[in-house]
Amino acid sequence: MKSLLSGIRIVDLSRVLAGPYGTLLLGDLGAEIIKIEDPREGDPTRNITPQKVQGEDPYFLGLNRNKKSVTLNLTAPKGREIFHGLVKISDVVYDNYRPDVLEKLGADYETLKKVNPKVISCSISGFGHQSIVPYQAFKTQDIWIVVAVFVEKFWSKFCKVLGLENIASDPRFDKNPKRLQNKAILVPILEEAILKWKGEDLLKKLGEEDVPAAPVNTLDRILLEPQILSRNMVVEVDHPKAGKFKSVGNPIKVSLFPEEEFAPPPMLGQHNEAVYCHLTEAIYHRGHRGKLR
Repeated sequence: MKSLLSGIRIVDLSRVLAGPYGTLLLGDLGAEIIKIEDPREGDPTRNITPQKVQGEDPYFLGLNRNKKSVTLNLTAPKGREIFHGLVKISDVVYDNYRPDVLEKLGADYETLKKVNPKVISCSISGFGHQSIVPYQAFKTQDIWIVVAVFVEKFWSKFCKVLGLENIASDPRFDKNPKRLQNKAILVPILEEAILKWKGEDLLKKLGEEDVPAAPVNTLDRILLEPQILSRNMVVEVDHPKAGKFKSVGNPIKVSLFPEEEFAPPPMLGQHNEAVYCHLTEAIYHRGHRGKLR
């Protein structure tokens, strides 16, 4: 079936959460994802939780559908040689390593562009909102909520709802840089005020004042949200070992490609033969494949 990213090949070096989720989305949209894994243990999420489904970790299952797993030791010269062979015939190299680690593995952009001048290098990292106050979760009497006071116009409205008009113009808190500087003083004041509210009541009041806020939904609540279900954000995947399980759908919807297909997450090294036979045959001799695992 033709998809939005059909014909795009991505070499995926990412591990754990943020990186694999990104390539899950790209794979859902039709890109060919070649997931490079350590031959000894694979992605750490293959064995990160005590709960298993027929020996398979649900953490890994939830983040790695529509991918091909290939085991390759990037710390070995032969492994890097084969990796660069894949780079030559791919469109994107995707990772979530630190820059110094990429250089050691020969996967930094300066090295990659010498191998394939047209390749796109995509490196991601964790991020947060430590420079905005308040932009965080708070506990109410019954639920947690997130408040995002990311522009000044929300600050006075937020304080008004909480009955804290006196601190809205307090010279310690009247501008975000000052709130950031005095965060250790401000946050306990806000926490005490918010803890007096029922969650839904506070969210309603904040909504009336147009202050960005939302509940921190538990898994059972979020999966039953009408919007979630109407956008096909809960899908079923059939794994050869774990069987059928529910997984998060793809939030990117394209009107020209309404049908979605979800292949199960791969077993470790499941696609070694297919990838190394068909993608690197023109570059390497067949004898190299035995040295990859």
